[in-house]
Order: sequence, then C-alpha cells, then structure tokens
Amino acid sequence: MLDKIVDPFLKGKITPECLNKFGEVAVNCLLDEGIKRPTMDDVVGGLEFALQLQESAKDPRLFTTSSEDVSDSKSSSVIMTSSGDENSTNEDSD
Repeated sequence: MLDKIVDPFLKGKITPECLNKFGEVAVNCLLDEGIKRPTMDDVVGGLEFALQLQESAKDPRLFTTSSEDVSDSKSSSVIMTSSGDENSTNEDSD
C-alpha cells in the first residue's frame, strides 16, 4: 500500500527497509487510541532508524518499486563525496 501513496520522486530512491520502517512509524501515529500512539521521542527514534537504514544501503539507486515508471522524462542526480555527503542536487525541468 505504501507504494501507492509515496511521493513519485522517491520511488526507486528509497530502500524497501527504510520505506517499511517509515510506514510503520506513520501507522502507529494514526492509531485511534491516543495512549497507543508513540511518544515524540519514539517517533524521532523510528525516523532516525529509517534514515540509518537508507544510508546503510550500498547503492540506493538500485532499489525500485513495481510501479516505478522508467519512461519518466524528468531526471535527477545527486553528487556524492567519498564520505557519502550530498554536495548538490540537480533536477531537469520541462
């Protein structure tokens, strides 16, 4: 179900493990009974863990979803340093 609501820009760029953890945090935040919802500390911890899952992926560009449209005319590139820090992001426009 997450692949239907995730931002199309993120499809193929986010690891399945990261997406699942993010979805788990979101679902827990939407529980009907407030007492069952996570604290803000738990939310932050879950999102930080999701980020760690994403950053630990060897090459996140290799991950795709079944509904990814490879014929998209827009492209985006991220230049990474040897330490893995993002230097810049370039996005082509129509």
